[in-house]
Amino acid sequence: MSADRAALLVLGRYGAFESLLLGLVAASGGAESVVGDGSMVELLQSHPSVVGRLRRATEFLGSTDFVQGRAKVLASVASSRLMTACRYCGFVSPKAERFCPSCGVNRA
Repeated sequence: MSADRAALLVLGRYGAFESLLLGLVAASGGAESVVGDGSMVELLQSHPSVVGRLRRATEFLGSTDFVQGRAKVLASVASSRLMTACRYCGFVSPKAERFCPSCGVNRA
């Protein structure tokens, strides 16, 4: 999976992705001072044109792969809000449980 597709899955909206990509391109002129070695400039120059990337992003947004991937991202986010890891043993269980089902420690 490309970084562009992963960003679209996380962001969920074309406008947010477009803003992010255009911001990276705009910032790449000064990237050497931030990165030090010019790797950001090299990264952007080695990727396809921005117009091509935006076109492929639009195509991906209309695909079943996007719908399925976005559903997985949303389910993961939802479960992470409802689940927690025990601070003693690391066992992951619903936040609503007062005691860890693995080691029995009080979660309060």
